[in-house]
Amino acid sequence: MAEIKKGVLRVRNFAQVRDVNIRFGDLTVLVGPQASGKSIVLQLLKLAIDLPAITSRLHDYGVTESASVDQLLSVYFGEGYEKAWKPDTEVTWQGAPLKVRQRYSRESHVFFVPAQRVMVFGDGWPKPFSGFLSSDPYVAREFSESLRQTLSVYGPDGVLFPQSRVLKGPIRRAIADSVFHQASVGLKVQRQQRNLALRTGDGELPFMGWSAGQREFTPLVLSLYSLLPGGGQSKQPEINWVIIEEPEMGLHPMAVNAAMLLILELLHRKYRVVISSHSPHVLDLVWAIRTIQQTSGKPRHVSKLFDPSGRTNIDGIAKTVLKSKLKTYCMTFSGSKVDSMDISNLDPGSDNELIAGWGGLTKKSSEVSAVVAEAVSQSKSS
Repeated sequence: MAEIKKGVLRVRNFAQVRDVNIRFGDLTVLVGPQASGKSIVLQLLKLAIDLPAITSRLHDYGVTESASVDQLLSVYFGEGYEKAWKPDTEVTWQGAPLKVRQRYSRESHVFFVPAQRVMVFGDGWPKPFSGFLSSDPYVAREFSESLRQTLSVYGPDGVLFPQSRVLKGPIRRAIADSVFHQASVGLKVQRQQRNLALRTGDGELPFMGWSAGQREFTPLVLSLYSLLPGGGQSKQPEINWVIIEEPEMGLHPMAVNAAMLLILELLHRKYRVVISSHSPHVLDLVWAIRTIQQTSGKPRHVSKLFDPSGRTNIDGIAKTVLKSKLKTYCMTFSGSKVDSMDISNLDPGSDNELIAGWGGLTKKSSEVSAVVAEAVSQSKSS
């Protein structure tokens, strides 16, 4: 398939986006301030690739057919986006314009983990596709329905995490140590309703009693189970792209390491992965991997990024990562409109402020350091 070998998305004059041009790598990271259009661009990527499957699912659930762009945007992004498409809007994928036409397919090629993933667990169990409001985006509905189907195969006494048959040992241990702290995630039945529960030595804790980071991370990791088949099968054959919005949400840096390990495992299994992030630590790891690539580093160097002691061996994943193309783009405001910039080299010594400051993620810490240095210098001279 063409989109496996390359991928170019161009968005012009859509909502607040003026001109965004993304050439996707094997792993692509989008950074930028709030409301800079990262989610819009990622949802348009899915729409461009998966429009026949999206149309089919909407039809199955009785949603009004989308014969015009305005109708499609209202259904897909949620109410309020009808006017995002203007007369001069252009959205192209692989050079071909996005066309709204009624085509149907049962196969989705993009798995999308939205930033609103906590909202799918209203009472500790994912809502069905039809259980959302018309203002909720399609990607949240689809994600919730997919997660509901994944969890439905587990019985009330089942253990959802840790799962040795799904996650490799190093990834499983990293998640256990940094996110769940040796507790397990399971199901309980209360008033004939299945709900998630965190099982510890002291009993069971309902979903709403978990930490914010645990509530954010759990739907992410459980949703990815369907992409990590066993039995010698490396990936789901129909899924080519995995999009994850803000995988670091609510997590301590050590837990961000675990989330990134999971993302590198997806890369190892030959998925194209796209993430958005506000985390300097995520770009720390991407910059380090690029530097290891450029200096002919070894898989053990990648492994030590995640465990400096050297006890964690992820050489198989690391070998794939060192052969992968890593891309980073910054979404940046110019006035009230947004453009994109390729900042993939992440060179801290660059003359370009967006490249040197990693799209603004390190700017504030640099400013704080400068103020502290000035204060220390003044103190010594007085």
